[in-house]
Amino acid sequence: MVRLDDFLEARENYNFLTIDVQGYELEVFKGSRETMKNIDYIITEVNRDELYKNCARVEQLDKFLG
Repeated sequence: MVRLDDFLEARENYNFLTIDVQGYELEVFKGSRETMKNIDYIITEVNRDELYKNCARVEQLDKFLG
């Protein structure tokens, strides 16, 4: 795996993020702290129940992004 912060060279050129990572959204966000500083819009799958084993739930994502 490669963190998004390590992958993107010109983070300031991006303000939109869309991800579909089968319950791993929170970990993607954790590896994107620098990138997220420029992000205005996010489209991602959220789970209210444990659809995938140990998947991030909407409350966890809200707390992290809040």
